Amino acid sequence: MNSLPEQDALVVFAEVAVAVVGFSGVMAFVGKPTERVAQIKLKALVSGGVGVLVFSLLPIVVSLTSLEQDTAWRSLSGLMLAWIVIYYVLDRHDLALIGSDTVGPLLYAVGAGDLIMVVALVASTLGVPLLGHSFIYLASLLWMLVQVLSFFVESMAGLWSRSP
Repeated sequence: MNSLPEQDALVVFAEVAVAVVGFSGVMAFVGKPTERVAQIKLKALVSGGVGVLVFSLLPIVVSLTSLEQDTAWRSLSGLMLAWIVIYYVLDRHDLALIGSDTVGPLLYAVGAGDLIMVVALVASTLGVPLLGHSFIYLASLLWMLVQVLSFFVESMAGLWSRSP
């Protein structure tokens, strides 16, 4: 995988993830989350942001190897799928235990988006030609970033609501 036309998008995803994780550190310092709910949300925010950062930079590193492009994107999709399963089992399980501030249709939309992302990544990993392996990878990465940003906005709103 020598050329990487998607590199600009990946770099933007990585930059946004770094900013979110950095501001999360500031929020943790300023807000000093002592409640279990706030700590779980902060952990989910940071781990999700780090995941987006890693999976944004990984294709750039893989592009320096001699892997065939199709094989590289399929392998990257498999790695992302494994990470998402681990992330959901560890972080999302904690979030489900405490409940979510999100209600109704939005919660169902997020769940449906997650399911579509996982099914698409499984298909891409197995080599099923849907929309192109790089497109599925980038779309899944964008979905992860949108979720991280929504956690970030929710955490910021919670921090501002506590301010005098």
